Amino acid sequence: MANSKDEPTATDAASLICLYKLAVLLLAVLTLELVPAFSEADFHAASRRWPMDGNTVDWTTQVAAWDGSHYLYLAEVGYERGSPSCAFYPLWPLLIRLGKHLTLGDPVVAGLILANGFSIAGLWLFYRLVAGRHGAEIGFLALAFLLAFPGAIFFSLIYTEPLFFLLTMVFFLGLFQEKHGWVAITGFLLPLTRAVGVFLLLPLAWRALEKAWHDWQAAMPLQGKSWKRLLRLVLVRREVWAMGAVLAGYAAFFGIMYGSTGNAFEAFAAQKHYANQPSIGNIVNVAGFARAFIHIDGLHTVTGSVIDRALFVLFLFCLPAVWRLDRLYFWYALGTGLVPAMSNWFFSYNRVFILCFPVFIVLARKLRGAENLWLRWLVVVLAGTVQVIFLVRYLNHFWAG
Repeated sequence: MANSKDEPTATDAASLICLYKLAVLLLAVLTLELVPAFSEADFHAASRRWPMDGNTVDWTTQVAAWDGSHYLYLAEVGYERGSPSCAFYPLWPLLIRLGKHLTLGDPVVAGLILANGFSIAGLWLFYRLVAGRHGAEIGFLALAFLLAFPGAIFFSLIYTEPLFFLLTMVFFLGLFQEKHGWVAITGFLLPLTRAVGVFLLLPLAWRALEKAWHDWQAAMPLQGKSWKRLLRLVLVRREVWAMGAVLAGYAAFFGIMYGSTGNAFEAFAAQKHYANQPSIGNIVNVAGFARAFIHIDGLHTVTGSVIDRALFVLFLFCLPAVWRLDRLYFWYALGTGLVPAMSNWFFSYNRVFILCFPVFIVLARKLRGAENLWLRWLVVVLAGTVQVIFLVRYLNHFWAG
C-alpha cells in the first residue's frame, strides 16, 4: 500500500481492481481443477440447484451455487406461486435473461460476465467517490479493505451484490453532485434489486430536511418562524421527488409479484423456506435478536457464524465514526448494515457487510499513515485469507454466505 510520500493514483486503483479480479479467476480455476471436495449433502439440501434438473453436477453447478441457482432459475422460468425463488428480487434475473441473448443463450456465462462487469464499474466508482470527497489515500485504502473482506467474493459471482453496489455508487455520486436524474433512476431500480434498496429513503429524507432547514434558517429574519414554510421547503426539494422514485420502484416490485403469482406479498411468504425466516418483524423481537447473537455453533455456519457476528460488532464499532463523517453515509449504513442484521438475525451478514461501504471509509481513515502500515497489512492478510477460504468453500457447495 502507498504511504503519504507516495500517494496512490487512479491508475493504482484501477490496477488493484484488475489484479483482484485476475486473482479471483485464477483461484476459481485452480479450485475447480484441483480441489475435489464437493459437498453432495449441501448440494442436495439446497432449495434450488443448477442445472435445473436438480441432479447434474458440473462446473456451472459450482459457480452458480446457493442464491446463484435461484437467479438463474428466475431468468429461465420466472416467478411461480409457492416457489422458494420468489424470495429473490426481479431486476438481476431480468438482466441475466436479457444478457443471455449475447452469450448464445447461456445464462451462466451471461450472469458471470454481467456480475464482473457491474462490480468492476461499481468498484471504480467507489474509488472515485471516496477519493473525490476524502482524498486519494483514503480512496485507495477503502478500496483495498473492501476487496479484502470475505464477502467480496460475491462481487464475482451470480449474486445481486455487483448490481446493487454499482447502482448505489451512481446513486450517491448523483446525490453529492446534485444530479437528481441519476438519483431518481437508481432510486427506482435499487428496491427492484434487493430488499434493502427501499432504505435509500433514509439518506434522501435527511438530505431534503437538511437543505430545507438551511434555507428556512437563512430566511428567518425576513420570514419569521413559520413551520408551514419549513414543510413547503421540504416538499419542494428534488430529493423528496427522488423518494417518490424509490417508492415507485418498491411498488413496481409488488406489482411484478402480483402479476406473476397472484399474490403481491409472495416474496415475504417465500421467506419461510430460509434460515431464520427473515422478516421486518424480527427487528422488534429484541429477545430473539439477543438469543441469535449469542447462538454460536461454529466459525462459519448458516445461522451461528462467529465471522458474521464479528463483522456486525465491527459495524457497530464504526457506526459512531460514520455519523461524524457524513450523515448521509450514516443513514445509508443503518438501512444496509443494521436493519438486515436485525431482520435476518445475522444470516449471510458477510454479504450484507460489503454493501455497507461507509464502514470501509472509516477503516481507511483510522488506519491511514505510515505508523499504521503493519496494521493495514494485518487486516488485509487476515480478511483476505478468510475470503480465499470462502471462495473455495463456495465453489464446492459449502456454505460461504
